[in-house]
Amino acid sequence: SDMFFIPDANAGMVVLANAAGANRFLGAAKQKYLELSFGAAPRAAKLVEYAAAKEKESMEKLRERISPAPAKTRWLKSLVGSYASPHLGAAELRKEDGRFIMDVGEWRSELGVATDAEGERLLALTSPPFTGLEFMVSKDGRTLTLDGGQMKYVFERK
Repeated sequence: SDMFFIPDANAGMVVLANAAGANRFLGAAKQKYLELSFGAAPRAAKLVEYAAAKEKESMEKLRERISPAPAKTRWLKSLVGSYASPHLGAAELRKEDGRFIMDVGEWRSELGVATDAEGERLLALTSPPFTGLEFMVSKDGRTLTLDGGQMKYVFERK
């Protein structure tokens, strides 16, 4: 999220964005506002192009790190089932057409696997809306933990 004000012009803008990669977008939105309202030099389109290229690069690196390949995801079979988090609700892991899926009702994503710095296997979402989101899997497979930074969300197997 971002905001700025131009008191002498009695103008300003507030943009609320709840996304990790929103900073580049916020800069382009501010620039476009200045272009349309005050005749600033047209740079917003270039900022959007740059942001799109960086996002594409970021997604490519993410896809290199997360694998949905059957040989790598075979172990997910033991995790198939229903889970619940007191904060985030229900989630179902299932296998469909040879791919593993996480379905929470409002959205669903294909799954892949990644490895953390300690070598532990992680469950990772490989499709929108939360591509790259990772869950730590307990040793016994009974819990999936999403580390939200300030809070951890635990999904327990039903």
